[in-house]
Amino acid sequence: MTAQAEGCVQVKAGICDPNEVVMVSYWRDRASLKHFFTGEPHRRMMQFTRKNSNSLGLYNETYQPTHSGKYINEPQGMATIYARSLHP
Repeated sequence: MTAQAEGCVQVKAGICDPNEVVMVSYWRDRASLKHFFTGEPHRRMMQFTRKNSNSLGLYNETYQPTHSGKYINEPQGMATIYARSLHP
C-alpha cells in the first residue's frame, strides 16, 4: 500500500539478518508523507504495531538533500527525483 500511495517515490526492502527486515520509503514531499500518515493503511500498521510490539520498529526521518549522490548502477530513492532537478 505504501508504494501505491500518492507522493511515494520508492519503497526498498532489505534483509539485515534472519530476524530483521528493513523497509525504507522515499516521499516526494512532506505533505505527501503527512497525508499517508492520516490514511487507513498507516492506521492499520499502527494497530498491528501496538498489538505486536516486538514485531515491528517504526522510525521516521525527513531531510531534503542539497544534491544527489553518486550511484554505481542507477539512481535510487530520492536521487530519482533530485538527479533530474539538480542536474538538468
